[in-house]
Amino acid sequence: MLNMFSGLYKIDPDNSVVPALAEGYTLDDTGTVYTFKLREGLKWSDGSPLTAEDFVYSWKKILNPDTESQAAYYLYYIKNAQGYNMGEKTVDDVAIKALDDRTLEVTLENPTAYFTALTATTAYSPVKKDVVEKEGWTLQAETLVSSGPFMAKEIRPKEKLVLVKNPNYVDADKVKLDEIEMVYIESPEAELAAYENGDIDISDNISNEAMKKYVDSDEFYSMDKIGTNYYTVNCTIKPFDDPRVRKALGYSIDREAIINNIVQGTYKPAYGFIPYGIPYAPEEGKEFRDVVGNLFTEDVAEAKKLLMPASRTAMDSQQ
Repeated sequence: MLNMFSGLYKIDPDNSVVPALAEGYTLDDTGTVYTFKLREGLKWSDGSPLTAEDFVYSWKKILNPDTESQAAYYLYYIKNAQGYNMGEKTVDDVAIKALDDRTLEVTLENPTAYFTALTATTAYSPVKKDVVEKEGWTLQAETLVSSGPFMAKEIRPKEKLVLVKNPNYVDADKVKLDEIEMVYIESPEAELAAYENGDIDISDNISNEAMKKYVDSDEFYSMDKIGTNYYTVNCTIKPFDDPRVRKALGYSIDREAIINNIVQGTYKPAYGFIPYGIPYAPEEGKEFRDVVGNLFTEDVAEAKKLLMPASRTAMDSQQ
């Protein structure tokens, strides 16, 4: 998706948020009204003009309840976007406007320091209206019109996807590759074998075996990804209907053991739900977790106390 579709901004190799289809933006005094100026001469891969109205159409389409997009929540930062997606507002209430072909105005519900980074996600990438409204447009290379550095040449479901350089991409002169072939391999073990045999150049479906073998080599590359992995429990059944049991569970999980022995990845233990990488808006250059720190620590002894019958009886009496 990121190879074929570009948004207003993108993440560069240094992990910085930089302009993509936009040349920049202005922000009003409230910190909620963004006015993006699109780059001159933007085109779709079929050569037709790409305008601010394409963003308006695309974002509202994702939010349309009938679309049933699983990515709609990415746009909830926009004023009235969640209300429209939930059926409580109309499409005209969503605060997105094309002021002209190159100017897009977006009003947010609240100041959001990382909004430009959100526009780098595929949920914010534009799609072409007259193409999208034809059923099955993503299934054929001829109809998969895109806005990014590459466009589809060949689509073989469950086998491979072949992309070629998009000559109409705004930065086509900076695209170094003429063609990319992405093959679908379901088994991590088969993918590892394909990599080691030279059949593929890059593998991102890494098995525990591959992780052990390559994690300390110069062939292994990783980058930070914002997110939190967590377990959910059914709070309606015993014993998890008791908040003390859930709290004890939270205290007693050995996160390092899970990372090292089960996941076997380059993760950090989560001692707060908000992940690393989220900016701390009041202070530039700082992250939320740097300022707030850990919100709890693992404490098996405390977990045991919470689960002791006598302690729980005493707590029940206090309640």
